[in-house]
Amino acid sequence: MKSCFSFLLLAVVCLIVLATPSTSQGTHLDQVRQKAEAGDPGMQFWLGVFYESPRSKRAHPDLANMPPNYAEALKWLEKAASQGRPEAMTLLGQMYEEGEGIPKDETLD
Repeated sequence: MKSCFSFLLLAVVCLIVLATPSTSQGTHLDQVRQKAEAGDPGMQFWLGVFYESPRSKRAHPDLANMPPNYAEALKWLEKAASQGRPEAMTLLGQMYEEGEGIPKDETLD
């Protein structure tokens, strides 16, 4: 199940990347961050993905050198999840399950 979600997430990111003109890392992140800070739950989700998932960043060459930042990922994914984004809820659950940036939920093993 987790690998299916990861594959689907990577496929969606690739489609978005292919449809988005290439920009520099700062510019691309700045654009996403501005929309996320304005309250856009979709951009909050994607900002969380950029911070959490090295796989998704490899799909966008401008973000390939950005290291994971789980604290930022949690911050943005929690904002998106609180606005009802199911993909953000799913990714948060995976982060809890894997212990990425937070204590691992041992009850899930």
